[in-house]
Amino acid sequence: MPNFLFFLFLWTVPIGAVVFMVAWLPTRRLAHRSRVWRFLLSSIASLAVAPTGLEICGREAILPASCILYEAAFSLTSAVTDLVSFFYIHGAFPVVTLALVIFSCWSYYAERGRNAAS
Repeated sequence: MPNFLFFLFLWTVPIGAVVFMVAWLPTRRLAHRSRVWRFLLSSIASLAVAPTGLEICGREAILPASCILYEAAFSLTSAVTDLVSFFYIHGAFPVVTLALVIFSCWSYYAERGRNAAS
């Protein structure tokens, strides 16, 4: 049974929710009509909640993928470039996958409602 590092989600989810709301409030009408804005907002939401799993100290752990991306950003500027692909596989892949799922569902319901109204 993997460890669920809940305390890391306590930081990423509220901060991501605030950033999402700040971005969503001025663009909510644009997001209803434009796929680009929907994808941008879906990406922000997925950064807040996308989980990833990896092995830490010999035990499996589930933690936010945004923490891995944060670590990857700092490893690009340092001499440790061997782990960059690891960070992007465990960080970027879950974020992009969840963003695409949120975007697809949101677009389906937004465009379905627009087509039903016409």
